[in-house]
Amino acid sequence: MSARWHIDVAKAQQSSPAAASMSTEEAARRVVEATRKHDWATAFIHLRILADRGHAGSQAILGNFYAGGLGTAKDGRQAVFWYRKAAEQGDALAQSRMGHAYREGLWGVSVDKAKAFDFFSKAAAQNDSDAQANLGWMYEYGEGAPMDYAKAMELYRKAADQNDQFAQLHVGLMYNEGKGVHQDYAVAAEWFRNASDAGQIDARTMLASLYLDGKGVPKDQAEAMRLFQSGAEAGDEQAEYFLGAMYVAGMGAPQDIAKGKSWLNKSAAQGNANAKEALAIIDGAKSARLRDRIPPALQYRCFFEGAVPAAAGGKDINVKYEDCLRSNWKRLFGSAPFPAD
Repeated sequence: MSARWHIDVAKAQQSSPAAASMSTEEAARRVVEATRKHDWATAFIHLRILADRGHAGSQAILGNFYAGGLGTAKDGRQAVFWYRKAAEQGDALAQSRMGHAYREGLWGVSVDKAKAFDFFSKAAAQNDSDAQANLGWMYEYGEGAPMDYAKAMELYRKAADQNDQFAQLHVGLMYNEGKGVHQDYAVAAEWFRNASDAGQIDARTMLASLYLDGKGVPKDQAEAMRLFQSGAEAGDEQAEYFLGAMYVAGMGAPQDIAKGKSWLNKSAAQGNANAKEALAIIDGAKSARLRDRIPPALQYRCFFEGAVPAAAGGKDINVKYEDCLRSNWKRLFGSAPFPAD
């Protein structure tokens, strides 16, 4: 064990001299009482007593304390030490946490998708919703397992039925994209709404995009903007992007270029490539070249027509933008040469 661990034990014994002789029931009572008060230091001391006595659930929670720095300094090695001890006793929480450690390379553990799959499988067999959802992800994307949409959906549904928000989002995404199921936007919207109502921001952004396009729900720009606004205020880069695009185009709310650019800048600052391209269109040479010839309302409408499909993985914003301008130029000005030519 590390020197840090010995220091923690010494502090625990110094803080509670009678801890070693305390009954298991009393130690458990004090953990519950301290947790209710958010007194993590006291909870940590008594969890350690229970963990030392081999209580798997306490060992798993002690791992959480070390991973999150609750009542003690963060220590990834100790987190894994206690997760592993609990997992070896069959604790589902600890098995799921070890799955995360191996899948994502957390707490000093090297990435090993096969081991992650094994740990998630053990926890999922005990109906742990987090493990079911993450195992579903591994089947969906072929990580540590053969790609299998049917198996992924089966696992997502088991977790979603236990109100796991990540799983609800992914059930919705599979219906939205027609992965392993018949594409059904209405069903996707139901799952996105369930997850959104529980606070899942990605699901809220997906639901907003369905309202924007009128897929599976009535087309409603105002509702789309409301949902994008909520996601953007929570820091979701895709919601920031769509909200900015809607303000620039004057869709769902009065046109406000400054406010639109502000949200697009926030999205771009998080690395959103579509937001960066959108800002280039608004401020770039192309807009300046066309500004005096094409009505601003049409420019922004065409910008938005490029913004939406680009976010969905379609044509590049610039391509869609120029396609739209060209088609409307002919309608407005007949055979006059297009300014970009």
